[in-house]
Amino acid sequence: MYIRNIATSLLLCASRVLAQTPDDSDPDTDNRLDVTYGNTPIDPGTEYPQPLAQQQPRVNTRQPGPGPYMLVMLDLSLPRDRVGPGSVAPGIGPNRTTRLHWLQTNLTVDTAGLLTPDASTAPVADYAGPQPPQGDIPHIYTWYLFTQPASFQIPAALAGGALRPQSSMMRNNFSLDPITSQEGVELREANYFVVQNPNNTNAVRTAPGYSPNATAPAPTAGNGTGSRPPVASFTGAASRFAAALPVVGVGAFAALLL
Repeated sequence: MYIRNIATSLLLCASRVLAQTPDDSDPDTDNRLDVTYGNTPIDPGTEYPQPLAQQQPRVNTRQPGPGPYMLVMLDLSLPRDRVGPGSVAPGIGPNRTTRLHWLQTNLTVDTAGLLTPDASTAPVADYAGPQPPQGDIPHIYTWYLFTQPASFQIPAALAGGALRPQSSMMRNNFSLDPITSQEGVELREANYFVVQNPNNTNAVRTAPGYSPNATAPAPTAGNGTGSRPPVASFTGAASRFAAALPVVGVGAFAALLL
């Protein structure tokens, strides 16, 4: 029984380690989207300095297909008091909602997996870098890559360019439901990272869905190329465990203990 409990715990741990989306968030996936700022690849669940992410990143898929695709970036930690009364798109943790940071449709993929928009397709929402409020908890930012079926329609509330300005308040309390509820839209890959306001000196270092167990690599300057980024190296203990799992296989490893 003791060994069986260990195996069960390891399986649960593995599922959390391999997830490419934050705990207690929806939608979720184990398939990683490669996101690179300059030459710094994003390790899922790692905290990075705010200045690193102010310019639009390079994004690559590990599952190249014919496309097209949609890319969404959300802050899942926006304080509830930043939106008015009414229904609230759930963020991570109590009294948290969302803010849209990027929405691009009609993305195609080159042979290296680089995602690029069709030349005639403007973003629904231009890229906006993380701006977590001073004194607040660390904010979790998540990228979602969705398939875009031929029947997909931009929801009326999102059309017309109202979301393009980075300062648009309409980006607050953003729900994925009008996108994901359309037939044929599927989450393909994801990634997420954490940013805290650099002026925080005595702020809380943890947040719902995040605890600082990994160290971000030092940022490096970008070269502007569209080559596929290297597979991110993990620095946390849990990440090293995840790297070892494929050697044996999660199921096989558990079977050895049962």
